Amino acid sequence: MYRTVIFLPLLLASAAVTVWELNSHDTKKTWEYVAYQSDGIDELQFYCDNVDPDDIQMLVVTSLDAEAGDDEFADVSVNALIDGVRFDDLSGYYDEVEGERTVVLETREEARVRDILDAAQAASQPIQISYDVHSHRFSVTDIGLDGFVEGCER
Repeated sequence: MYRTVIFLPLLLASAAVTVWELNSHDTKKTWEYVAYQSDGIDELQFYCDNVDPDDIQMLVVTSLDAEAGDDEFADVSVNALIDGVRFDDLSGYYDEVEGERTVVLETREEARVRDILDAAQAASQPIQISYDVHSHRFSVTDIGLDGFVEGCER
């Protein structure tokens, strides 16, 4: 059920964005889509690909260095707040990607991630994500996730 996001190093190397971006890779046999936004330090991503075509993941790429055990998928509870709507106790895990700590929502949370996507598309206030003692706020400026959702719904 766990998978490492292979395009993540490319995004980590790109400059921080203040509006939402959509990247895709599409060939005859493979495809992947990622919608992402950075708060200047950390990044919120939504991801889907042909490996698990019915699965959309949500990730928070942090500025924190990975710690021992991150690559062993230590459990973490993630909360999201979007325009006053709370999505509490989402099941996630820490992962280590290119030396960075990344929080990934479990694939079993896919239905709730879709609810978060729906809420985010209509949001007028920043998206707040929290886990452990960490909290992040991501802009909804130019959030336009329609292309991402359409790409994932093949």
